[in-house]
Amino acid sequence: MYAKFVLIVEAEDVFQRLLTTVVVSWNAMRTELIEHGCFDETLNCFEMMELDGIVPDSITFICGLLTCRSKDAIDKG
Repeated sequence: MYAKFVLIVEAEDVFQRLLTTVVVSWNAMRTELIEHGCFDETLNCFEMMELDGIVPDSITFICGLLTCRSKDAIDKG
């Protein structure tokens, strides 16, 4: 909800407080970050998700590729 209203810091704060995260919550956060042009944060989310041991799905990879294309970070893609 916070991210929809471009309250990215608040959205990240709520996300950090979640007791459990699943691939769906990571994808939702990343999708909103992409929508608002927060590409560095989106890449950080992907790295944090990997560190948490969350297995990516097709949406995760689509978000990753969109971010890399938008940020001109083809090497990360």
